[in-house]
Amino acid sequence: MPHIILIVLLLIFIICSTLSAVEQKDVSKPPSMPEYNLHLPQIKGKSPCVIICSGQGYHKDLPLIKEFALLAEKQGFAAVRFNWSFFTAKGSPSAEGSVELKDIESILKMVRQHPAIDTSRIYIAGKSMGSLLAYYAFMEHQELKGCLLLTPLLPNAEQGNAYYPELAKEKRPVAFILGDRDYQMCKLAELYTYLGTCPQHIPVVVLAGDHGIQLENKKNDDAITKLNLESTRLAAEAAVYRLKVFEMEN
Repeated sequence: MPHIILIVLLLIFIICSTLSAVEQKDVSKPPSMPEYNLHLPQIKGKSPCVIICSGQGYHKDLPLIKEFALLAEKQGFAAVRFNWSFFTAKGSPSAEGSVELKDIESILKMVRQHPAIDTSRIYIAGKSMGSLLAYYAFMEHQELKGCLLLTPLLPNAEQGNAYYPELAKEKRPVAFILGDRDYQMCKLAELYTYLGTCPQHIPVVVLAGDHGIQLENKKNDDAITKLNLESTRLAAEAAVYRLKVFEMEN
């Protein structure tokens, strides 16, 4: 089963690399630790933690990732947001996502060793390409308590089991958050059709917008700009809300 998702990752990364104008660099040997920010809540005792995986170009300091982490901290969760090694090196994703998975392993190791984090309550989240990598890590690490998939990648329902394999067998909580106009990367109808094959309840949070959960705003309309800021805030709030529900379900 793991080889299936690695093949999918390889195909996606080839397509993304072809479309990208960024000069490729060799990042087959990642740094010992990715660039990251750790947010720790000011509470007594140990905190649950969420690891947030960025998209290919949507790095750790962009609004949705950063706001998610900050809000999680306010709600009593430790949160880690990080950049992929290829992003720091101004390169492209590795073949089959192997280096990116090593990045996640490095973050997991750091989190497990931190004295303020409850290692029995670690969650993982990912945006876009990061949702595939987060889900793979989630399958590999059965100790992870839940998985949040933000702006997922799913071209059609028939490929659901390749992109997010064996979801129907998953007993731990999983949730999706996406825009209602993400026509290229994940159409709602295709996601719902795939989820319809799963016997368990898998919640889907839908907000207005495209793959970035943003409305098109070619004319820089102030009203749309405000709505897009609100969409980002609501997406972050929805992510933290689902984490709190995960806590109750565990």
